[in-house]
Amino acid sequence: MIFFYLSCIAELEGDYQSPTFPNPVITDFSVSCDGEEELWIFTLNTNAWTGNALLWLHDLEGHIEEHPLISQGASRDGSSDYLENELNIVGDWRDAQRGKSTRWACEEQASLSMLIEVYHPKEHTASDCLLYGMEWPENTAPRECDQYWED
Repeated sequence: MIFFYLSCIAELEGDYQSPTFPNPVITDFSVSCDGEEELWIFTLNTNAWTGNALLWLHDLEGHIEEHPLISQGASRDGSSDYLENELNIVGDWRDAQRGKSTRWACEEQASLSMLIEVYHPKEHTASDCLLYGMEWPENTAPRECDQYWED
């Protein structure tokens, strides 16, 4: 019975080549905060498909949060990707949840450091990064990055 099932599987004809995935590079980044809605919005564009991205927020007191930026609109041909995350602002830092909410109000944006890493879609290694806001503290994980983003 198993042999019969396996014999029904179609074989690929011709030369099949698996797709190649270039290293995605950040082409645009924006951050906005709406105090009335109590909502942060982070958006990122790249020049190729990604394996998503991570955003780290760091304040002057040394607190760090990590949040994913998830692909919301990759092009069919692999030539671009659009990633986004919306974070609700919570009143108590203990209620902040990864990928959903943050402790920081909009008024604190000027005192925040942000580091974003974009990942290769197949190898899941960091392929590009950027820094935004205050200078990222030395010897602070996740990794070194020297590309500051200008608005």
